[in-house]
Amino acid sequence: MTSTDIATDSSDTPGTIVYERSAFGVTSAGEPVERWIMDDGTLRVSVLTLGGNIQSLEVPAGAGEGRVDVVLGFDDVAGYENTKAYISALIGRVANRLTGSRFTLDGTEYQVSANEGANSLHGGVDGFNRRIWTATPIESGLRLSLTSPDGDQGYPGELTVQVDYLLLPGGKFRIRYEATTSAPTVVNLTQHAYFNLAGASSGSTDGHTLRVASGHYTPVNQELLPSGEIAHVVGTPMDLRTAQELDFLNLDHNLVLDEDEPAADDAGHGHGHGHAQDDLHFCAELKHTASGRTLVVTTTEPAVQIYTGSQLDRSDIGKGGVVYGPAAGLCIETQNFPDAPNHEDFPSIVLRPGEKYSTVTDWAFSV
Repeated sequence: MTSTDIATDSSDTPGTIVYERSAFGVTSAGEPVERWIMDDGTLRVSVLTLGGNIQSLEVPAGAGEGRVDVVLGFDDVAGYENTKAYISALIGRVANRLTGSRFTLDGTEYQVSANEGANSLHGGVDGFNRRIWTATPIESGLRLSLTSPDGDQGYPGELTVQVDYLLLPGGKFRIRYEATTSAPTVVNLTQHAYFNLAGASSGSTDGHTLRVASGHYTPVNQELLPSGEIAHVVGTPMDLRTAQELDFLNLDHNLVLDEDEPAADDAGHGHGHGHAQDDLHFCAELKHTASGRTLVVTTTEPAVQIYTGSQLDRSDIGKGGVVYGPAAGLCIETQNFPDAPNHEDFPSIVLRPGEKYSTVTDWAFSV
């Protein structure tokens, strides 16, 4: 394993980040997988070139307690290839579901890869979570790059994607997504991390509370496909405007964010398709009551998928031999609206040549 110190002068960084690069294994198709570890003294993050997976994310555990890993993951390549739960992977081209695995763009109907019955989930059979990304150290963190060819999984246009994983001062982890296209297409990227602030090996998110800045949600049918309605959360389990105990929640729903609640420190700059960095707004707060560990999520995205992990079925054996059963982790998937191309009242996810898809999500950890 090689180790390199890269000093940066970016205002976003606390100083020196230590990078470690090593071989992690080989896919079933014979592709080598690398693991990159970044450590800024506060956070220590392990990233795989397979699927852009965040294999581990170690945060301060508490005074004098060192660090604790707070995301689910696997010890080998096979775990990531075999899981059906998208554990801690980058998701694309289109996160969430597309009804009938089809959409119409500029008068042309496109049929894309179906992998959940007749519908498409998280980009299809061979989504971005199954690709080998190119990793490059940059100021503040690591850049993952991928080119998705025209026609990939049925989607039009060659899509060039960059995802930056950045370590910022004060225990903050930033994900910056950017993409450009050669032809009109649709794009909705996210990160599918499963959080457990009690520790990735604790087995359950019981003892956590969750608050989300959302007064509305998008109702779904039995296939979890949006009806097209935007409904108020009052009187539903989706009302998380005040902190609720995860012990009593069973959710896999898209919540519409109240963008009038700004991030506490939303300084940033840059422009593009979607929001600018300085449009960060509060999304969610996850807290582990016993330890006091807290995750605050801010984002430029208009929505978030809250998934309490109810479908984790003990078939995945995670790091250290831990069995991942229901509620082993919580997903806070910042995103645009699911199935957006098939609902005219939903925000557009269309990207055209000459435009840049650009979104930012921050995870801020404290104790």
